[in-house]
Amino acid sequence: MQSDLISAKYAVRQIKNVHIPMSDGIFLSASLLMPEGEGRFPAILEYTPYRKDDVSIGMAAPHYYFAERGFVGVLVDIRGTGKSQGTIHDEYTPQEQKDACEVIDWLSQQPWCNGNVGMWGTSYGGFNSIQVAMYDPPALKAIVPHAATDDRYNDDVHYFGGCMMGIDLLIYPLSMIAMNALPPHPESTDTDRTSIWRQRLEGNPPWMIEWLRHQTEDEYWHQGSLKVDYGRIKCPVYQIGGWADGYTNATARMMQNLKVPNKALIGPWSHVRPDRGYPGPSVNYLHEMARWWAYWLRGEDTGIMQEPRIALYIQEGAPPDPFLRHMPGHWHFMDAWPSDSVSEKTFYLGSNDRLYVTPETGAGVDTYQYRASVGLAGGFWCPATRPHGLSWDQSIDDARSCIYTSEPLTEPMEILGWPKVLLYVSSTAEIAYFVAKVSDVAPDGSTRLVSRGLLNATHRYSHSQPKSLTPGKVYELEIPMKVTSWVFQPGHRIRVAISSSDFPTIWPSPQPATNTILRGSNSPSCIVLPLVEHPYPSLPEVTFQSPVPLQSYANYQGEQPSWQVGKDIVSGLTTVTLNNGYSMQLPDGSYSLASNSYVGMAASDEPPDQAYIKGHAKYTVLHQREQIDVASYATIKSTASDFNVDIELRVDIDHETFFQRHWVETIPRFFV
Repeated sequence: MQSDLISAKYAVRQIKNVHIPMSDGIFLSASLLMPEGEGRFPAILEYTPYRKDDVSIGMAAPHYYFAERGFVGVLVDIRGTGKSQGTIHDEYTPQEQKDACEVIDWLSQQPWCNGNVGMWGTSYGGFNSIQVAMYDPPALKAIVPHAATDDRYNDDVHYFGGCMMGIDLLIYPLSMIAMNALPPHPESTDTDRTSIWRQRLEGNPPWMIEWLRHQTEDEYWHQGSLKVDYGRIKCPVYQIGGWADGYTNATARMMQNLKVPNKALIGPWSHVRPDRGYPGPSVNYLHEMARWWAYWLRGEDTGIMQEPRIALYIQEGAPPDPFLRHMPGHWHFMDAWPSDSVSEKTFYLGSNDRLYVTPETGAGVDTYQYRASVGLAGGFWCPATRPHGLSWDQSIDDARSCIYTSEPLTEPMEILGWPKVLLYVSSTAEIAYFVAKVSDVAPDGSTRLVSRGLLNATHRYSHSQPKSLTPGKVYELEIPMKVTSWVFQPGHRIRVAISSSDFPTIWPSPQPATNTILRGSNSPSCIVLPLVEHPYPSLPEVTFQSPVPLQSYANYQGEQPSWQVGKDIVSGLTTVTLNNGYSMQLPDGSYSLASNSYVGMAASDEPPDQAYIKGHAKYTVLHQREQIDVASYATIKSTASDFNVDIELRVDIDHETFFQRHWVETIPRFFV
């Protein structure tokens, strides 16, 4: 997508340690990337807890790109993080959002600003772009959330289909315990640095404890969830998402429900920005954002609002490679979601492990044992960079699931939207999960996961008021699956796999179970696919620019990561372990930071209640011969009735203990 108006015209200077005053007397720390030139410029805000001056120093690169094109890039550390004062008690709090409104107001009143502010970010920064826009601050004129959610309970790293998340529940919050305990970057004054650090060490609790206290969808999760009222967004929205990302459901829902001018770009990418994500193709998303900002913040006609509202990458099938470099496919453009070209195509679960286009006459049953370790080949709920990958060949899980496979297709079959599975089931347990996966089976037998969905059957009526199952009673369940685009090619087959676990994506349910699927005309269990009926509406095709090199702010070196799956034959435990690490150094060599992390999760088929997850995250800072080590350690173990949480934070200066804190809590399980 081209625009001569959006080109690099300005030299850029960076201003660090800008203190933005809050109404309660503290300040938030900002860095500004300023165009060198006359006039007043719009501000573009990115607002995260990820430490703009060291851990995430590379976040300045997109803002440098914006500043070259006549915008002031603004990076702000959230209260209680980085160089900002105060404490952070949880993610996405009302205080955080109100602070952002004050930041936006302050930016709009600066002499270099034209009064207009945009807000954007990836993941956390995308979340709070949505949440802050819900407050409708007057100067906020447009937002660009990337890889973000409108539903904090159902589409984030906490709960999924009423089930508690597994390995993702620890990876992110464990790193944040340690990151939030780091001292401010030494560019701060000594007085500020010491007082800020002391305050956050004493006041920043582990976020995951609060998440475990809220196991159902309640007001805690509604706070900050746009799905409660889409009408709260008053400014234009440009969403960016990826089919392999964990947050694509939210992108699709917002396309469907927003009442303001909005656009969407969905590629094949994982939880990584589109200029460097996998699978490819990658695009210069910053160019599209700059066109968006120029239109809404400067009033320039860049042509972006005359182009189709939605750009989707249609995935044309790929082998089951967890680090696929390129997804075959093509871009498709449309103005409406869901597309008018989509209708429902139903396949019925039948005998002989088959899918049929009509239900078999009478009744049939398939019975399977719940095995808590099924799901290993599913990859990660939200894959990002290595070692967090996509799914691999589903054979290892299909062998321990009930599978139903179609005849080979004689022509391409394209789906676009939300598949769903309708099941008639019973269980011998009072708490049972049902997991559905739809896969693409190639002629050589390799099986690629296309979409997954799951439901804690105690949440069959509501995520807020679960009810036990009656053993032996038949229930009709509707299991929504993740939104997707996929083309099943001729000669390929469609497969549905049903189980009761998706380890390590979700925490195993606590009770052993024998589960039964009823099928046939009396109990027509089926999968409903969003089938694309051609032809598509004819809309102009547009072309994206290729990624461009960005300004470098540090020298990075990554360690070799690992993603291992193992089975202890003696204990019966199946384990998944991740190791990752990197180091960064400022170009002048004055400051360096290293990070390494480990997370391991284990589950047992017998008994399934005794699962655990444990790990550590460590940051090491070197500056002027002083070494600071900050490490967090956490273990969550389950029993049939409880989650036992043990978290430790340790801070060392030059190998001597400076600070320690320990949290131990037992939290009752509530239908999970």
